[in-house]
This record gives sequence, structure tokens and C-alpha cells, in this order.
Amino acid sequence: MDPPMSEDDNKSVGHNELTSAITVSLHPLVIMNISEHVTRTSAQQNDGKPFEVFGAILGKQSGRHIEMMNSFEVKWSDEGKGYAVIDASFLSTRQQQYQEVFHDLDYVGWYTIGSTTPTHADWEVHQQFAVLHESPIFVKLDPKAPPGNKLPVAIYESVSTSGLSTSSPSSVMWHSVNWSLASEQAERIGIEHVAQISTVSASTISSTNKQIAGQMGAINMLQSRLELIYDYLLAVRKGELPRDEVVIREIAQLVRRVPVLGSDKFLQQYKNQGLEVKMTSLVAVLTKTCGTLNDLVTKMNIMSMERQTWLLASSRRTRPFPAV
Repeated sequence: MDPPMSEDDNKSVGHNELTSAITVSLHPLVIMNISEHVTRTSAQQNDGKPFEVFGAILGKQSGRHIEMMNSFEVKWSDEGKGYAVIDASFLSTRQQQYQEVFHDLDYVGWYTIGSTTPTHADWEVHQQFAVLHESPIFVKLDPKAPPGNKLPVAIYESVSTSGLSTSSPSSVMWHSVNWSLASEQAERIGIEHVAQISTVSASTISSTNKQIAGQMGAINMLQSRLELIYDYLLAVRKGELPRDEVVIREIAQLVRRVPVLGSDKFLQQYKNQGLEVKMTSLVAVLTKTCGTLNDLVTKMNIMSMERQTWLLASSRRTRPFPAV
């Protein structure tokens, strides 16, 4: 058994301010997955003690540019070595399952949480993730960072200083990687929706919602005023209120301002508008249904792969030994 690590082992190791030639485009889905992983783990523990999370990142690589698009969490254990021991079998199996579903995504890196400076424990975990990739990109998120305009995310690349071996921290330096947020239209819409329902601040209301709310207020006010005029005319007809010629003339002028459409033309336009509203609603329902079916197919593929893996492992355990 390896001896326990001292306090100095968790300090930053092999880190400098050099910038890597690699550039990274980080999608919001990766940040949201990491944040959800941290929040769920913190809620499950509910004891205030420090904890760690680890996961793999999937994406695309073109030359020196890497696009990080998705991620998944991995199993790990604490064996008293001072750093996490990643379940290599689970990592390899899950990576293959994701690659079968998302053919264009490859394993490009891994993530954890803590101060944005790499430590010796991070290096030990990095070596375990390097089994699937020669030089995975390291993403670190600090959940305890104070609120600000900058995301508490740091990305590093491990670079060998000797040019021969990367088996020890002394032969490797962490180089900071320049990164930027990259999102598609669907991601931006989803993030805006999540931001609106996750806070009660009025500043998160979109311009479309403000416009619709203003129009609804104006329509409600118009309806209340029209009902008031109708009630007045009805009361005058019944003799409950005296007839005021000035008010009647103003009501007549107001009525003459309203354009009167022919019945056939009005009904046709009303019918067309109703059909357009129904078609718009139908398209929204179909889009939601397609998204649900896509998620279902993805989950079924993953479950099928896990079941096949389990059946294969079970058949190997129950296979009888050959007679001697």
C-alpha cells in the first residue's frame, strides 16, 4: 500500500503561467452537468463536509482546437492513498456506450472541482484518465468562488518537460489553456429558460415576455372599458340612468373609429388566423415529442448496452470449469 500523502502533496504541482497552444470551445452543457453533479452530491451528503466529484468530457478535436460538448460522471473510491482511485472498467465501458450513441464525440478530457490551481492529487487522477487518452485536457471548476462576471473554470494541458516521460509530476508542467464559451441556438434557448425559472429577479424576464405582458395588460384594460360602456348603454335603455347626449355622441364617435369588416371577409380572416394558431401549437407539440423520443432512444441505447455488458459478465461468472 502506498504511504499516505502529506499535506504538501496537495499543494500546486508543476503549474506555471505558460499558455498552451491548444484552444478550447466549452459548451454550456458541460458546465451545467458539472454544476448539477456538484449540487446533487452536496444535497445527498447534507453534512457540510468537503467532497469531490469526477467525470469525463466528450467532444471533438480538430488539430489544436478542442470542442467540449458533453460529459458524464465516473465512479471512484477513496482507498486512503490521498487521491481518488477511478473505476477504470466503468470509465471505459461508459465511454464506449456514449461513443456508440454519439458517434461524432470522442473522449477529450476530464473534470473535477476545487481551487483552480492543479494539485498533486489532481496529477494522480490525471494519470488514471490518461489511460483512454494520451494527453486528456483537465477542467477544474471552483464551486466556492465568489460571485463575479467570470466563470470559475480553469482548463489545463499537461506538457512533458523532459520530452520523454510523464510518469512523475516533476517531469510535467501544467499549461493554461485559452477557452471560450460556444453554444448553439438550442442551448441558448434552454439556458435562458432555465435562468428564468431559477430566479425571481425581474431582470431575467426576456424582452418577448415583457412585450406579451404589456399587450395583455392593454387588452384587459380595453375589455374593462368596453364593458363599462356596454353597462352604461344598457342602463340608459332600461331607464336606470338618465340619457346624456354628450356621452352618447362620444360613444358614437368611438364606434365610428373602429373599422367594420364585411362578415365574409372577417370570418375568412378569423378562420385563417385560427388555423395559423393551431398549426403553430401543433409544430411546438411535434418538436417537443421529437425531443422526447430522441431522449428516449438515447436512454434505451445506453440501457441496452449496460444490459448486454451485465449479461456478458454474468455468463462469464456462471460458465462451468472444464473437467480435468
